[in-house]
Parts: sequence; C-alpha cells; structure tokens
Amino acid sequence: ALAEIFLGAIEGKKVSFDDAINKVIDLSSTCNGIHLDGLGCDYTGLKSIFNFAEEHRTSLDHMEGENISNLNIISQRIGGNFCSLGEVYKRSDLIFFSLKDMEISKIFVEFLNKSKKKRKLIIISDKKNTEISNVTYITKKEFLDLNKNLNSKNNFEGIKKEISHYISCSKFVTFICTFNSQQNFTRQIFRFVKSINDSNQRASILPINGKNNISGAIQYSLWKTGYPLRIQFTDVGVEYNPVELKSEFISKTKELQIYISCFDYKRNIGMFKKNIFIGNPFLKNKKFFDVFIPSKIPGIDQKGLVFRGDGITSIKLNKVLDSEYSSISEIFKRIT
Repeated sequence: ALAEIFLGAIEGKKVSFDDAINKVIDLSSTCNGIHLDGLGCDYTGLKSIFNFAEEHRTSLDHMEGENISNLNIISQRIGGNFCSLGEVYKRSDLIFFSLKDMEISKIFVEFLNKSKKKRKLIIISDKKNTEISNVTYITKKEFLDLNKNLNSKNNFEGIKKEISHYISCSKFVTFICTFNSQQNFTRQIFRFVKSINDSNQRASILPINGKNNISGAIQYSLWKTGYPLRIQFTDVGVEYNPVELKSEFISKTKELQIYISCFDYKRNIGMFKKNIFIGNPFLKNKKFFDVFIPSKIPGIDQKGLVFRGDGITSIKLNKVLDSEYSSISEIFKRIT
C-alpha cells in the first residue's frame, strides 16, 4: 500500500491539494528568484517542468547535476570518444568497467557474455565481487599507474603487464563508466582513452549516467534549449553554465527552490530560504518544506517514459496500481 493518503502539506500541516497548489502559486509569484532542482521524473513531467521554467525564467539542474557537469567539462577540455551499447556488444574486445554499483557491472557482464565475441573484461574496483566470474580486477591505483606509464609497456610487471598486453592487442577498447564528482579519476579515464586513440588504436567511452532519469533530463534539455543541464531561462534566451548554476551557489541569490523527485525519497537536499517538494509520497522530513505535494510515481501508479542510462533508448514504465495522487505533469500545469 502507498503511504498514508494526503494530497498536500504546508509547513508540515496537512492541507487540501488546492490549498497546497495555491501556496505554491503564491510563493512562485512573491519570492525573489526560482530554482528548479531534482528533476527525477518521467518525460511528460519534464515537459511540464521546462514549460514552467521558461514561463517563470527559472534556473534548472538535476540531482545528479554535479556528476554530469564534471563529465561535460572534462570532455570539452580533453575531447571525448563515445560509443553506443550496440557497438560495445558487437565490436569491443577489451572492456573496462568503472561503475558505482557492482550489481550493475554484473548485469553488464551477463549481457555481454551472451555474445559469441571473444573479449577481455576488466573491473576497476578496490573490492572484488566473487559473484562475477571470468573477469579481471584491478584497483584504481593500478589503473592510474597504468595510465601514467602507458607508453612504457616494457616496464610493467604482474597484472599491469598483462593488461598492457591486452591493450596493445585489442582492436576496440571500451570504458563503461558511471562518472561522479571525483574529477581527477574521470580526467584520467578520458586521458587514457585519448592516449590509446593517439596510438592509432580504437578506444571509446560508454557513459552510464546514473539514476532518477538523468539521461532523460539531459535529452529533454538538449531538445528544448540546445544545452545540457545547468541552464537559466532569461528574457533574451537560455544561459548555460555548468560550474555556477548549481544550488550551492544559487541559494545565495535566489529565494525559492522547487525540488522534484518521484523516485528517490531519501536524498539529502540542500535548502534555500523557501523550499517546495513535489514528488515521492514517502519523502522523509516533509515538515522541513514550506510546501509538500505528493505525486504519482511512474512505474507504480502512473505510466511513464524514461531513458536508459546511456541516453540512447527510451523505456516504458507500466502502471501497477491506482492512487489519488496527481502526476508531476498535472501538478505543474496547475501552477504554471
């Protein structure tokens, strides 16, 4: 069963849905500046959010914005060679995994093993998972040492010598990665791929962007504005600033934050002077928000469309039960 049914709260006190909506409208019209964050919802929700943002000249970011910002900044500085999952499946003969969730690595290994292509699989991790068989593990330190001395292959010993040999013999090297706020490690992966390509071999990156439909948010932002996230709607167009358009800085100049999260209800949220949460009914610490409006969850009580982690393919989410909540799209149509 879903959480205890109530359709809105103001400063922790239960109110009607209409009262909560009216309070959001009041705050949106009286506060000095609005920032939209989270954006953890489906395609129709994103469409209504961007319409609201354009109407009210707000800034937008995703809850995983720092990670994707680092990816964009580093790829712009170093250059990036990217590939699709289909290319990896059909062509790659040496694959490095650097994924935050070891369970996701296991799923990828099982998927790739369905192919008849012979390949070497290497997981960069300081923790070995015995459930994943037929893979080689190296630590981040071993990878960084390998990267630092890639052109001095004869100096390697042990596992680094073995992997250096695999690289020199491979026709298509791929890194399947989840990038995070650790800029140095992300930078080293890009440099590693660049150095392989500079030696007239083929190497590429398959970024797995993460949870909460961040790929969908990036794709919609590109369709709508031509820019990935961390954008600001203005009277003369859209500004893109991956460094400064984040809540840590914006909270000093804008009063109101509207945070949207259908899927994640345990996330630590940086607060503004005024805060509205629209999303998962199970949210912890509802009382800390000036307004709380629970919504439907795509894949639970609403059909939805999200993007796969590589941003290539859309995924349909089916409805499995009914509820009295409104969808993100319905809520934002009311407050726009």
